[in-house]
Amino acid sequence: AMIKRRAMSEVMLPKMFYDDFGDEVSRIAILFDSRENQFEVLVDKINENVYFTRGWTARDFYDIRVGAWLLLMYTGMGQFGLIVQD
Repeated sequence: AMIKRRAMSEVMLPKMFYDDFGDEVSRIAILFDSRENQFEVLVDKINENVYFTRGWTARDFYDIRVGAWLLLMYTGMGQFGLIVQD
């Protein structure tokens, strides 16, 4: 599923995610990678869509640029595994 952006600092998760898991995600999501780095991201729910908004520091930590791929794997309880491919 495609991840969309509303603004440079926001990432919208697929609608199917909201339908299946939207009630499990609170105001803060935790992103973690294989090296145990963790990032807290503010979650906003707008019109049945889920957005990662403030705190999206993984972008700077990994120096993510146009063309990079992010894979988010929902592991439950508001936590997401994160893999970055540039």
